[in-house]
Amino acid sequence: MSTGNGVVLSAGGVSTTFFTHGGEVTAVRDVSLDLHKGQMLGLVGETGCGKSVLVHSLVNQVRFPGRVVDGEVLLDGEDLLTLDERSLRRVRGRKIAIIGSNPGASLDPLATIGDQLGRAITAHEKVTAPEATARAIEALESVGIPDPERRKDAHPHELSVGMAQRVLIAMALLHSPDVIIADEPTAGLDVTVQRQVLNLLRRLLADLGSATMVVTRDLGIVAQYCDDLAVMRDGSLVEHTPVASFFDRPSEAYSRDLLGRVMTSAVGESTPAPAAAPAAQPAADPLLSVRDLVKYFPVRGAPHLKVHAVNGVSFDVAPGEALGLVGESGSGKTTVGRLVLRLIEPTGGTIDFAGERTSEMSEANMRPLRSRIQMVFQEPHASLNPSTSVARNIDEPLRVTGMGRRQRNERVREVLGMVHLSEADGEKFPHQLSAGQAQRAGIARAIGTEPDLVVLDEPTSQLDIAIRAEIIDLLNEISGQLGMAYLFISHDLTAVRSVCSRIAVMYLGKIVEVAPTAELFANQRHPYSKALLSSVLYPDPAAALPDFRLEAVPEGCHLHPRCPIATPECGVTYPPLVELSAQRHAACYRSDVLVATPTVREERK
Repeated sequence: MSTGNGVVLSAGGVSTTFFTHGGEVTAVRDVSLDLHKGQMLGLVGETGCGKSVLVHSLVNQVRFPGRVVDGEVLLDGEDLLTLDERSLRRVRGRKIAIIGSNPGASLDPLATIGDQLGRAITAHEKVTAPEATARAIEALESVGIPDPERRKDAHPHELSVGMAQRVLIAMALLHSPDVIIADEPTAGLDVTVQRQVLNLLRRLLADLGSATMVVTRDLGIVAQYCDDLAVMRDGSLVEHTPVASFFDRPSEAYSRDLLGRVMTSAVGESTPAPAAAPAAQPAADPLLSVRDLVKYFPVRGAPHLKVHAVNGVSFDVAPGEALGLVGESGSGKTTVGRLVLRLIEPTGGTIDFAGERTSEMSEANMRPLRSRIQMVFQEPHASLNPSTSVARNIDEPLRVTGMGRRQRNERVREVLGMVHLSEADGEKFPHQLSAGQAQRAGIARAIGTEPDLVVLDEPTSQLDIAIRAEIIDLLNEISGQLGMAYLFISHDLTAVRSVCSRIAVMYLGKIVEVAPTAELFANQRHPYSKALLSSVLYPDPAAALPDFRLEAVPEGCHLHPRCPIATPECGVTYPPLVELSAQRHAACYRSDVLVATPTVREERK
C-alpha cells in the first residue's frame, strides 16, 4: 500500500498551468508533498492560492484549458499523471477518494441514497443487487445514520445537510481507499454539526489507516484534527511542518502573518482574547427595541400550517453598541435581521427604532428612515450590482438622501478610504475584486449614509481565514470612528467575540440567553449556549475540547420520539400533508391507525 516509510502517496514537483487566451497562468508551482498512512495533513491558504487545483492535479483530473505540465504523483508504484482515463477510473473511488464540501452538488437529486451508493459499489466490484443493497445499508450505518434500511430509500433533499455530508463520507469510504482527500468537508455546517462530522471522520479514518489530506480555511480544524500542515501561497507550498511546530513557531514570514491574524480573533481560554468592542453606556432610550417579535411562514400547499421562524423574540440595542445574534442554521437569526430592516413583515410583536414604531409604518413613512438602518450581506459579490462600478454601487443609496452629485462623489471617495480601498478600486466592476475587497465595498455602501444601525448578516462566513480577520478589524475601526451600532448576525463565534460587547443566543426561534460577551464565554447559563461554545475549534493544538454535545435533532416527523404509534418510517422523512377526503388532510404515515382507535365516544343514538 505504501511507497516506503509509511508514505502512501508521494507528489514530486507537480506544476499545473492554464493556457488561456490572455496567456499562460501557473496555478500550481513545483509542489512536493507526502501523505502518510494513518496521518492527516491539513492544507490551508487564501482563495486563489491553488489549493483546489492541487487537489485535482493529484488525482489527474485537471480540465481544459488546464494541464499538469510537470511532476509525478506516485500511488502503489504507479504515476497517476501517466495513466489514461480508463485506468484512472479504476483508481478513483477505490484507491483514492474525494469528500466534497457540497452534498447538494455531489449527490444526484433524482436518485435515492441507496441507488447512488449501489452505483459506487458496482463501479469497482462485481456484486449482485441484493449484495450492493446490503453494503449500502452497512455503509450508512457505519457513519451513524439512523434507520439505514429506510434511509437508503430517501432522496438527497429529504436529508439534513449534516446527514447528506455523512452520505458523502460513506460513499468515499466504501472501498477502504488508501488515500482520502477531504475538500472543505464541513464548510456548510454549523459548529455543532461540524464537530460531529469531524469526530466521525477521524474515527473512521483511524480504523482504515488511510492517508488523508484535509483542505480547509479553518485553522481550528487543523489544530484539533491534523498531524501535519501545509501552507500554500500563489501556487507554491511555503511551509510543510508538524502542526505543533507551526502553532508554536512558524518558520516562514507569510505563515507567521497568517497565524497572527487568526490568533488575533481566536476564541478560547488558551488564546489571548482580543479587545472586544467596548460596552455601550446605558441609554435612557435604546436605539433599537424589539418586543415579542413573531414571524410565521405558511407551508406551501397547506396555508393552515405554519413554520414558526421567530417566536417571541425581545432585545434592545443601545446607541453605539454591537450586539451579536448567534445560533445554528434555522434558529431564526437571519429572519430577525430581515424583520428589523422591514424586508419582510412581522406576524406579531413590535419594533421601535429611534423612538418610532417602525413595525407599523407604511413603506412611504419607512423610506426616510432606511438611510439610518443599513445592511452588510453574507455574499460579497452577490450583494453588489454586477453591471455598475463599485463607486456607482456605493453612490446608489446616497441618492435617496438628497445629496448633490458633487457631494456624493466626495462621500464615495471618503468611504472608499475608510474601508481601505483606492479610487482605482472604485472604478472597477465587482467581478474584478477579490472576496475581501468586495466585502469592503459592501461595507462602504452600508456606511455611506452615516447610519445609526448596521445589520451585519454573516459578513465573514464566505471569507478566508486571513481576510476574515482583516474585515473584523475594519468593523471595529469603523465603529470606533463613526459610533454606529451593529446587530451582528453570525454562527462564527470568533468574529462575534471580537466585535460585540453583548451576545444573544437563539435556538429554534427563541432567544435562550443574553449576556456580556466575556461573561458568556466564561460561564454559560443555558445548555444550548454551552453546547454551542463547546463546539468551537480553537486554533491551538494544546487546547482541550469540552465534551458537552447535544444529540442530533431527530430526523423525520418531529413528533416521532414521543409518539406511541410511530414506526421506523416516521423517523426517516417528515410525512407530507395528504388529502384524506374532501375536507380532511393529515401529515401522518399512520393516520389510518388513529381512525381505527377513536378517542371520543360516539354519541348514543
